[in-house]
Amino acid sequence: MIVMKETVDIVPGSSPLLERESPIPLYYQLQAILRDQIDAGVLKPGDEVPSEKDLMEQYNVSRATVRRALDELVRHGYVTRHQGRGTYVSVKLEDTRAERLRGFLEDMSARGFKIGAKILFNGTVPAPLKVSKQLGLPEGTPVYLIRRIGTVEGEPIGLAEVWLGISDRLDISREELAKMEVLHTFLESLFMEKYGTHFANGEKSIEATAATPEEAQLLETETDAPMLLVRVLIRSSTGKALVFIKTLYRGDRYVYTTKLYT
Repeated sequence: MIVMKETVDIVPGSSPLLERESPIPLYYQLQAILRDQIDAGVLKPGDEVPSEKDLMEQYNVSRATVRRALDELVRHGYVTRHQGRGTYVSVKLEDTRAERLRGFLEDMSARGFKIGAKILFNGTVPAPLKVSKQLGLPEGTPVYLIRRIGTVEGEPIGLAEVWLGISDRLDISREELAKMEVLHTFLESLFMEKYGTHFANGEKSIEATAATPEEAQLLETETDAPMLLVRVLIRSSTGKALVFIKTLYRGDRYVYTTKLYT
């Protein structure tokens, strides 16, 4: 049996026609065209999508059809609406790093992305049972917690809880923490200068989960939206657990790829 696969090159400025006699709704055809342009790189991450008016004129469809097509793209994470500014192709991040011990935002910054952070909480709290087990401490031991939202190109990407195996109050404000592009570097220097130890190795686990109502609100997505939960435990050269990081990434913004060797 011979299977023929037809491919279509999408050329910037070209307008694939909608099949008006097709049983496939026009809005679905339009969102498929725009999605293909995004996948092909015609519309790149950060590019502004043509306005509703331009799409209406270009494809000779109603505003309702255009809006529904864009709604579908938003729902699947292809584009993001910015009130008063327009609709833009989402920054879909692919993490292809080798297993080097460094922060996610550090990787993104090194690739030229504009990164940022919003600090939700920083201070000393009693360690919950799951955290105390990771850090090798009795439950309720005072530890330092930093809870923050990481952004890339202005979009919320991950909700992180950074648990430090120390009870000392850090002499740093939320504003200063938010200005720091690379939290990992700050923490590494903190442990080196103040406690005489350094980050040597770590363990990582990744699992699928769903967003709670609070997480969905903070990450600007829907309740029960697919998420990736990444846990990282950083140890010293002696094997002592120093930092436990739990980060929830939007499933439509984060792709993790690792290389396999034989």
